[in-house]
Order: sequence, then C-alpha cells, then structure tokens
Amino acid sequence: MTEKKKKKKIIKYRKHAGLNVGTVLFGFLFIYMVVCMILYLTSSHIAPYEVTKGTLSGNYKYTALALKSEVVVEAPESGSVIYYAREGTEIGTNGSVCSISEGKGIIGKEENVTQDTSEDLSSSGDGETLSGSDKKRLRAAISSYSINFTGQDFQKAYEMKADVESAILDIHAGEEGYGDSVLTDSGIFNMCRASQPGIVVYSVDEFESVQPEDVTLDMFDMKSYTKENLRLDAKAKSGKPLYKLISDEEWSLIIPIDSKLASELTDQTSVTIRFLKDGTTASPDVSVIQNGNIYFAELDMNDSVVRFATDRFLEVELLLNKKTGLKIPKSAIAQKQFYVIPEEYVICDEDNEHEITLIRESYDNNGKVETRYITATVYEKVDDKYYVDINLFSEGDYVVKKDSNNKYRIEETATLQGVYNINKGYAVFREITILADNEEYCIVEEGTTFGLAQYDHIALDADSVSDDQIL
Repeated sequence: MTEKKKKKKIIKYRKHAGLNVGTVLFGFLFIYMVVCMILYLTSSHIAPYEVTKGTLSGNYKYTALALKSEVVVEAPESGSVIYYAREGTEIGTNGSVCSISEGKGIIGKEENVTQDTSEDLSSSGDGETLSGSDKKRLRAAISSYSINFTGQDFQKAYEMKADVESAILDIHAGEEGYGDSVLTDSGIFNMCRASQPGIVVYSVDEFESVQPEDVTLDMFDMKSYTKENLRLDAKAKSGKPLYKLISDEEWSLIIPIDSKLASELTDQTSVTIRFLKDGTTASPDVSVIQNGNIYFAELDMNDSVVRFATDRFLEVELLLNKKTGLKIPKSAIAQKQFYVIPEEYVICDEDNEHEITLIRESYDNNGKVETRYITATVYEKVDDKYYVDINLFSEGDYVVKKDSNNKYRIEETATLQGVYNINKGYAVFREITILADNEEYCIVEEGTTFGLAQYDHIALDADSVSDDQIL
C-alpha cells in the first residue's frame, strides 16, 4: 500500500504545434522571389549599349551611267559583214574594221574562221602557222570568255565567238594586205576603214548622244534598257549602224544621289571611286547636277575608258572621307522637347556646369503668386540660351531675374536629338550632334559639354525608356 502511494501520477500534456521561425522566413523569401520573377518576366527590359569610338562604313555603292564620246558609223551599203578589229581595241585612222560583201566571205575562207576554237591554236583555219603574238591574241579572247562565263548570260558565248573570228580575220587581213575593194570567187567585198582613231565597239543602245545635263532617273531602269549587238546576224543594212568608235579618252560617270550627299559633294572638286568590276580605283573630278528635285553626281575622267569601252552601266563605290567619333545605333536616338531660358535669367553653378538655378514664379489654384528657387539640369546651351526640362514648368509660369523685377514668360520651346544615358541606374537624356549616318548606325560628336563620352552606357531602344526611369 505504501509502495502504491509512492507512485506519482504522470499526466501527459498535449503539445501545441508552434510556428518555426526559420520556416516562416523561408516562406517569405520564397514568395518574394516568386513575385520578383513574375515582375521580371512581365516587365519590359532595357537593353544597354556601350558607346565606343568608330568610323562609319556607309553604303556608297551606286550604279553609274557611263557617257563617252561615241561616233556611230553607218553601213555604206547592204550585205554580209565580216569584222576584223576585236571589240574594245584601239584602231588608228584608216584601220580595217570590217568588210561588206555580197558573196559568201573572204576568198572563200569564211568556212574556216568558224571552225571549233578548241582546236590547236598552232595553226589557223587553213593550216597556216600562227606567230606567237597571234596565238596570244586568240588565247586571250577564249580565256576571257572562260573566266567570265555565266549560264545566266549566254549572250557572252556569241560575243566570244565574234571576238575569236575577228582576231582570226584580222590576222588574215594583215597577211593578205586587202585593199578597199577586192574581187574574189565569192564576189566583191569592200573594206570599211576607220575615218578617225578610236576604240571599236560593236553595239548601240541609243545613249550615244546623251549629255550629262540630259540624264534623268528613268535612264537607270535596267529592266527597260536594251542594247543591240551588231555582230549577231553578220548582216549590214545601208544607213543602219555598222559599228561605233569611242573617239576621246575623256568620259563621264553619272550617278543619282540624295540631297545630303549632293550638299557634301558641292564643296569638293574630286572624289575617289572604286570600280567593283575589277577593283581598281580612280580620282575623277566631281560636280553636282540638279534636274528638278533629283540630284546627280558627274564624275569626269580622262583615262581608263578602254577598260570599260563596252560597258554602259558600271557598279562603283564612292570612297568618301569617313567621319570618326562616337558610334551609336540609330535605335537609341530619341527626340525630346525643352523650354529655352535666356542666360540673363539663369543663376549659374560655378561648381557644376550641368546644373543651373532658376527663380520660378507661378500661381496656385487661388491665383496666389508662389516664388521659389529650383535647380534645373542643363541639356544644351546654344549661344545665350539654356535648354531645360519641360516638366519643371507649367503654362503661364515665369522666371524672375535675380535682384530685379524683370520676368520672362516660359513659352519658347526647342527640340533636341539625344539618347538616354543609364550610367547611374536611371535614364538621363543626353543631347547628341550627328556627324554622319547610314541605315543602322550614326557617328556623333565627341567631347561636347552636355553630350556623351566613350564607354558611356545608353539605352539601346529609346522607345523602351522614359525620363528618370529607374532600371
């Protein structure tokens, strides 16, 4: 009994579930991270761009219209034509260009000159041995065609054939010493000789008499351009074009340009160009022609015409002096409007040229005058006027001249081009001066008081940011 009394009654207490502080903190942190993630995914992001120095490689490639001193020679009679002079070569006065015949050809040899040009060039069509220079001429004609061959322009095959035939016939003419008129078994053929020195071309396109001042934009429409190859059917018609001569080394290239480039070229006397056909460069004289609202650049040269004798249109690149400065994308440029404050109403900060103090006078809803000092950021200073944020004032506000009763009504505005500087974690508008531009980038002036500096960070897309936006 005594032992039972000694036993103590044990009562179990119900344990209450308590909050774990660590669990609560983790839960709050998890919710915060989820909210931040949602805000990040749903908000618009401002992509930064680091400003660096650079040059602008503008797209200054143009299709140029080549105008030369061209003399079209008409056929004196009708008949079959055999051309001797190779197209694009120079010929002297009284040089043999071609012959017109009512018969089959030259002394019955016409069949020989059209033989397969892949035969061994050690002999001509009738077995005569060719000299080293003659072989070189024939190989040059064939290799030129081979190098420039394209399946999209089979016309070149006919031109190659005509070039080879002309080279062979020129060799025969030199050997036989043909006169102006020869009677053969095949009939009479008359030699056509050049009346003046020049470069021989066997095509016409109705641009032969066009002058630089006559050029219009329609002339550059390649879809409507046609060129007649005079050697295709080997037939001549009396009074119709037989061949033409480029009689002068002086020639011109005409390119259509915009008003901006026209203004730039007006102050220049010459310009460097690159011919995209062969990569060579030239430095022609330059002048600007205006035809209505269309501008053209006339590039005058006095050499190299023989290299482009058969070309009416040439692809050229203007190698203009490229501007250097700070290179920024055009997408970063924004337009912003500012109030203009005369200098006499400004209190300058000697320690900070980017800020000024103004005494603003405004009226409350009850018509009571309120005067207070405000600090304004300077975005630009032109002559004696400061450009300040338009949001600092309301319509009808005044700025008061210090220690005077003179007041200036806030109303004059001006627009500046600029970008949003984001160096400090929020967007600040900075004015820029564009020196040059192309489709994607522009070069802006460096070292301006209220502008940009190298390695500044700006908003890549100006439309995605607003003034003083925190990033």
